[in-house]
Amino acid sequence: QLFNTNLGLVLDTSCWWGRCKYCTFPCVPVTDFTDGLTDDQVVEKILNLGDLYDSKNIYFFDSYMKATKRNRFIMSVLKQEGFKLSIYSGMHLLTEKYINFLNECEIDPFIGLEHTNDATLKAIDKGYNFKKIEQSFDNMIKYMDRKIRPVICIMADLPIVADTREQAIGIVKDNYKYILNQKRRFEDEGFIFQPDLKSLRHLPMNTLVSKDGLIREAKESEFNLDDLVGIWLSLIH
Repeated sequence: QLFNTNLGLVLDTSCWWGRCKYCTFPCVPVTDFTDGLTDDQVVEKILNLGDLYDSKNIYFFDSYMKATKRNRFIMSVLKQEGFKLSIYSGMHLLTEKYINFLNECEIDPFIGLEHTNDATLKAIDKGYNFKKIEQSFDNMIKYMDRKIRPVICIMADLPIVADTREQAIGIVKDNYKYILNQKRRFEDEGFIFQPDLKSLRHLPMNTLVSKDGLIREAKESEFNLDDLVGIWLSLIH
């Protein structure tokens, strides 16, 4: 099943947060692709797609999928039909109630953590801080079924508030070390936990952001994507 075709589906293009400064989602017209359909009709169309592409793997790209009554019904039926389900989710949502939704429908969440540094999270208007991240991870350990496989997404080239290259490197290392320590913690608790390092690259490079309190773009010679990836590789090997 792991190597079957993976169906990428979107039920609704709206984003409940919609403020992240790096994201293109707010530019997408809001469309509910299930508008006018009953819950049973939505399920039927998804099942037909599964038959058409001979796939039992579905990734829902809704940003983020909430645990609504409709979504619970759709996901529970798909689970009963033998589908392997993945959704895009966020640190905001990882409460006991939401994690129970993941458990009940056996959904693997792709969680957009992005960064752990408070200054960076504020610069991109992510809507939470490091304290909230710690609370969310604690909730996952406490409430999440060990058969659920979380993927934690971190963005390589988000703004870093630092006056010097050395300070920036230190912040990047602290960020990556925290994620890798969480990986070890989750594995010790019986999880399969996958960090996923991604690069934006569709936006201008703006890694170093502090100069007399003003945001500025880093010069390639100061700090670049190769630096960020190199630090990551040095820590995981």
